Amino acid sequence: METIIDRKWYRTDRFEPVTEVPFGYCVWPIGRENFKHERCVPLCKSGHNVYAWQQNIDITSLKYIEVESEELALRLLEEAIRHGCDRNRFYEIVKA
Repeated sequence: METIIDRKWYRTDRFEPVTEVPFGYCVWPIGRENFKHERCVPLCKSGHNVYAWQQNIDITSLKYIEVESEELALRLLEEAIRHGCDRNRFYEIVKA
């Protein structure tokens, strides 16, 4: 796995690869349209709120994890968007 670099017109995001979700991180609910990397799930440091759009995201510490299938990746992103998806919830879904 290698670093993913997403360039947007106003900034560049660097996502470092990980093989497990680090403590203190959650799935970043930015949707597949904003993270177009099949089977990869974006991760950010979690804050007091479970919803990333309500947090102050530290874009210098972004990570991603590759999962077994695109269907699983989409399920994790959907869970993050609807309810939030911290490390524990991530592994509940992956092991289901």
